[in-house]
Amino acid sequence: MRRTRNTRALLRLILVGVVAFAATGCSILSLKRTAFPGAAITDDGRGLYLDDINAILNDSSLTTDEKRQALQDLGIEDDALIDALLS
Repeated sequence: MRRTRNTRALLRLILVGVVAFAATGCSILSLKRTAFPGAAITDDGRGLYLDDINAILNDSSLTTDEKRQALQDLGIEDDALIDALLS
């Protein structure tokens, strides 16, 4: 019986350690966007995220010209890329 209690205590300790590692080391509790090395960035150093691009492209209240301007405001300067995104 004593061995069972020790085993349970050890398992609890391991579980607490794994949860603590996952919560801090794996950024589970982080609500900010993760910046990856080599990620696309705008001229002012902000990250360029697909969520932002999709929000513009899927906004039915915007005209094509307004979407083009919003994409440029986001930091996309390549007209060919903007044309491809809008088509």
